[in-house]
Amino acid sequence: MCLCISLGIGVYHAFFGGGQDTTEKYYYGNRNMGALPVALSMLVTYQSSIFMLGYPGEMYIYGSMFWLSFVGVGLGFVLVAVFEAPLLHPLKIRSAFEYLEARYKSTGPRKLASFMSVIIYAIFMGLVVYGPAITLKTVTQFPLWASMIIVAAGGIFYTSIGGFKAVIWADVFQSIIIVIGIFAILIQGLIKVGGSNEVWRINEEYGRIQFDEFSPDITVRHTVWGMVIANMIQFFSLGYSQMVVQRIMSTPTTGKAMQASFLAIPGFALFGSISCFLGLMAFAYNVQQGCDPLNKKIIVRPEQVLPYFVMDIFDSTPGMPGVFLAALFSASLSTLSSGLNSLPTITWEDFIKPHCGARFSEVQATMFGKILVVVFGSLAIGFAYLAYLLGGPIVQMTSTATSCVNGPILGMFLMGAIFKSANAKGAIAGCLSGFAFLLWIALGQVVQKFATPRLPGGPTANCTATSMFNQFNNYTSPVQSNFSTTESFESVADHTGHFHKILGVYKVSYIWYTTIGMLVCMLVGMIVSVLTGGIRTADEVDMKYLFNLRRMLDSKRVKQYELKERGHKFDGENETSVELVPEKF
Repeated sequence: MCLCISLGIGVYHAFFGGGQDTTEKYYYGNRNMGALPVALSMLVTYQSSIFMLGYPGEMYIYGSMFWLSFVGVGLGFVLVAVFEAPLLHPLKIRSAFEYLEARYKSTGPRKLASFMSVIIYAIFMGLVVYGPAITLKTVTQFPLWASMIIVAAGGIFYTSIGGFKAVIWADVFQSIIIVIGIFAILIQGLIKVGGSNEVWRINEEYGRIQFDEFSPDITVRHTVWGMVIANMIQFFSLGYSQMVVQRIMSTPTTGKAMQASFLAIPGFALFGSISCFLGLMAFAYNVQQGCDPLNKKIIVRPEQVLPYFVMDIFDSTPGMPGVFLAALFSASLSTLSSGLNSLPTITWEDFIKPHCGARFSEVQATMFGKILVVVFGSLAIGFAYLAYLLGGPIVQMTSTATSCVNGPILGMFLMGAIFKSANAKGAIAGCLSGFAFLLWIALGQVVQKFATPRLPGGPTANCTATSMFNQFNNYTSPVQSNFSTTESFESVADHTGHFHKILGVYKVSYIWYTTIGMLVCMLVGMIVSVLTGGIRTADEVDMKYLFNLRRMLDSKRVKQYELKERGHKFDGENETSVELVPEKF
């Protein structure tokens, strides 16, 4: 039903939604979207199956420190609202990386960032498809390949025919389904366990309530600093992805773009907190039942924790597992459709249009975009199967993959917006250096099979041979997970002798990858910029490409910006219709 309604939204906007005959309408909804639907779309774009399955699994095996990440998430979107929206929206860019070409006066940074983003977000969409597919397989024994195709095909259909407006309004509908699903699980779970106090007591008894890890050591998986500072930077970097920039640019004014960013924050905090609490609730319930399915290996992956819990607590309530699956598929479809709309946008704007765009009419360009949706959707299926082969915690897999790219790209944006002396050579050198450094760390962790030890599991005395999930004991990856291995880094280091200190860099927590990539990019980039004449050309930089706190925080100046976009003037009290000369801030 959920998929059918989403498809119906796509069909409506294809035939009755104002037309999809221009790229402006198809990719940006004609830039007249309201703040609230855009905020909801931002929310569900990143609250995908990864959030529905990964966050509870993360809390289940590593404890409550991860909960603090939503403080960082909120701060990250404050930065998006205060810094990014006032910088990018007045430029009326179509690709997120169009700014890089304009700021650095070179196509190099733009092409590099676009290429890296296309690759990594194609992989990201695969992880999004993988989440609900493995759940459907776990719950119903539905073939994994068929689940992947169904999820991807649904997203491909309504995204390709309905365009950006269909994606936004489908996101609004899907956000309602997600709310219904997670609240249904929350209420039933509290009834089964005996209330939130009991959930808290059991998790505290088993050492899972942890909010006091203040270590400055970045090799500790989760600390207060990592959850707040590193997550803030990580979500600030997501603000420069095409998926978020496209939503910011779809609003009619800078003020609306800022409102949308602020409105998304409470939703992130609420949805994320409930999702994290579900992980603690599942552990408390399994302790009460005397059977920890993950500890007993009835299930083998952290992302199977919530489906197991849902099937157990709703075993006598027909239809409720279906509500959970609907919420899960909604979460996945929202992110998938956003990616399928964004990747063709940057492919067209950054690679095809500059070279042969003149050969295409607007109708032909829109049709080409629809073909690209199908291509990227097909790639998502392939990467979903690759995620199945790799295994491992889905949160860490996603964060590691995206951070290797988002960190260096954020570094390029910040260099250009903060330092007038930053130039194209520095931006390219910094981005490649940051990416190479992060890739070295990430691959090193995989090769050395280092993983943070999990917290002790719950009891298994009451697990029986007839447990409803024992049929999945043989459901494992074709290859051993490189993310979830229990072999400790220390044991590997003992065999490597004098390489111990060098290999210690592989212990860096995945949560810091974006921050490290950003810092390496900016450090190397500024050194190269200075050495290649960046200081001499600093005065040639247009001020509209730089951060300006006065412009961003002064409400009257924001109002001026909004009215200037509509051809009006604001003197502080009154609005008049005049033609304005562009103003430098």
